[in-house]
Amino acid sequence: MKKENNPIVEDKDINLDPNQDLSLLDKEVNKVKHNVNENDYILEVKNLKMYFPIATSIFKTVPLKAVDNVSFKIRRGETLGLVGESGCGKTTLGRTILQLYNPTSGEILFNGEPVKGKAALKNFRKKATIVFQDPYSSLDPRMTVSDIISEPLVIHNVYRDVVRENRKKYQAEQTRLNEIQKEISDLKKDKNNIGSSKLAAKEKEYEAQRKVLNDLRPYCHKNTFVRARVEELMEIVGLSKEHASRYVHSFSGGQRQRIGIARALASSPQFIMCDEPVSALDVSIQAQILNTFQDLQQKFGLTYLFVAHNLLVVKHISDRIAVMYLGHIVELANSEELYDNPLHPYTISLLSSIPEPDPIKAKANKRQILEGDIPSPLNAPSGCPFRTRCPKASKECAEKLPELREISKGHFVACRLFDKK
Repeated sequence: MKKENNPIVEDKDINLDPNQDLSLLDKEVNKVKHNVNENDYILEVKNLKMYFPIATSIFKTVPLKAVDNVSFKIRRGETLGLVGESGCGKTTLGRTILQLYNPTSGEILFNGEPVKGKAALKNFRKKATIVFQDPYSSLDPRMTVSDIISEPLVIHNVYRDVVRENRKKYQAEQTRLNEIQKEISDLKKDKNNIGSSKLAAKEKEYEAQRKVLNDLRPYCHKNTFVRARVEELMEIVGLSKEHASRYVHSFSGGQRQRIGIARALASSPQFIMCDEPVSALDVSIQAQILNTFQDLQQKFGLTYLFVAHNLLVVKHISDRIAVMYLGHIVELANSEELYDNPLHPYTISLLSSIPEPDPIKAKANKRQILEGDIPSPLNAPSGCPFRTRCPKASKECAEKLPELREISKGHFVACRLFDKK
């Protein structure tokens, strides 16, 4: 394939050394603190379950419990990271929240209102969008970048109300322009006003009013509004508007992910589910995309559910982190609290697996290696789902499923070791 002579964005490497390590994220990702209201929740998930019927024989099906009785809340303007091993149900949880899967049971509240019925679901999908993991397979190769980004605008009729409002505003501004023009004409009729400061001020006001109308004119018609909105979104995510007519195969991985982000922003959402958006990218590009997410959150007040398996990525971008195992949330806490004081044995093992670039520190660290594989959701163990791999498991762990309890302020753990605390 012929290489593009003028790429849209230069995805500059953080370090030209080919043996890059994840510790580069420590220096290149902007750590942002969000001032959020602890009692202002944009999304509430209550006892959510997502079971898939799996046929084990001709006449028998067994439920695969991908998400099993999960409850949590997300505050407006924050980023909640969701981590866990592959197959634990992270992506399924996020897609079930967005109603891409019909949940088996449970309740989802968005801005305090339950997401039930076609009307509520349509409005919810306009305000809650998704950025997929693979930036190539999630984009239609037969559509141009302009068509991809503008599709949500057309589907949700975003242009309709905006164009109607802009037309009213345009008429009011046009009336004001006519008034200024008449005032200038009246002043010119009096020869004493020729060259006066009052006439010069009015002419300057007239030019400023004309600029307002010229800037507003593209947003008064559907086609011009969609085109202007697409160009605006491309510039927001760091792309060049001159290449809106290109197809996705001519872009790099980082550029494709930026297209996916622009598409997610098209309907002016309040909540975005990020499904491992940087896992398919090089480490040098991951930092750029993460910083883009941070900048957009600050600019538009977005709320993220950030799904990832890279613990360093989640640490940098998240305000709080939820740890998931076999369809259950086993620990939930602030980002710093979780890394400084992990309580659940599974969380401790996960954090011990973070690679340490310093060989001396890496040798001193005691990594806790879990034995065995994740049990099948088709045949989950009784009681605690982690007991078959837990070094501290006892007979009590097999008797009942531990509840997610608040051990300290904002720190929740589902483990029998903390039932009495």
